[in-house]
Amino acid sequence: MERSLDRAFTRMEHERKAFLDSVSHLPEGLLEQAPATGKWSIAQIVVHLVQAETSALSYLRKKLHHGGHGPVRLAGTFRLVALRVALATPVRWKAPRIISDVPHTSWQNAMIQWRSVRDDWHRSLEDLPAGTAAHGLFKHPVAGKLTLAQGLRFMAVHVRHHHGQAMRHAGLLSGGGRRKVGSGPS
Repeated sequence: MERSLDRAFTRMEHERKAFLDSVSHLPEGLLEQAPATGKWSIAQIVVHLVQAETSALSYLRKKLHHGGHGPVRLAGTFRLVALRVALATPVRWKAPRIISDVPHTSWQNAMIQWRSVRDDWHRSLEDLPAGTAAHGLFKHPVAGKLTLAQGLRFMAVHVRHHHGQAMRHAGLLSGGGRRKVGSGPS
């Protein structure tokens, strides 16, 4: 695996483990209970992350199979910066429609799914054809194409963002006055 991809994947795994370590002491009932109608439980937050990572992996596989990909150049850097800034602001963004329908699930099932998609990512990165790491093989539903390393860095930031959401749900962090774009106070 190319060094930049290995570092980015290692960072993703670090964020996943930090997320899991911070909630591992909580009772399963709390992990599976939504804090309010229309809000995600911690298990559903994990399923959302799984859906996002699965969707990105499907795109990677499709592009590798069908071709039509090339270098991203500088635009990918600007897209990644914009995504990072958006997730770091106190504004809460609605999940893109493609990954916003999150079913209720058990905590154990969510953990199995997350481990499985991460194993699939690792295998896919190990098998990546030489010379394609700088190609637009990662596509964010709003920001567009990124290189794989940029996409993996985004996914680490995405996990960190939802880690904060899970901690607020568990009562381990204050709400911080966050507002959801277009829907008023949350």
